[in-house]
Amino acid sequence: MRFFYLVFILFLFSCAYNEHVPGCTDSSAVNFNLSATVDDGSCIYTGIECTILDEDPSYTLCIQQIFTESCVACHQYGNASGGLQLQDYDQIYEAVINGDVLSRINLEQNNPLLMPQGNKLSDLDISLIEKWVSNGALND
Repeated sequence: MRFFYLVFILFLFSCAYNEHVPGCTDSSAVNFNLSATVDDGSCIYTGIECTILDEDPSYTLCIQQIFTESCVACHQYGNASGGLQLQDYDQIYEAVINGDVLSRINLEQNNPLLMPQGNKLSDLDISLIEKWVSNGALND
């Protein structure tokens, strides 16, 4: 009987807890997370060049990367400047469609309301965001 209890206890402790860990699950992305069990849409890819010639810029390949590199440092959970989070598609979509993101990124360099603060986005990045919005701001 002791043997049965010992085997039962070992069985209980050997079972892995199936916890959902959000993150990038695509191994070809630069921010691949080996621990992630649920893809949260945060994958970032390199080697894909978004250009001014893109008539329909991809959210995943172009827009998300712009926001990740230029906005998330100040607009993330736990540190959301102005209460605005820009970490995922839904947050970015709402901020661009219902907010004043387009006007703020188009201000002059010396304007204190310019976003990102002190570092105007490149003309390419602004153009890509504007084209993405004019094409319906789709999540591809």
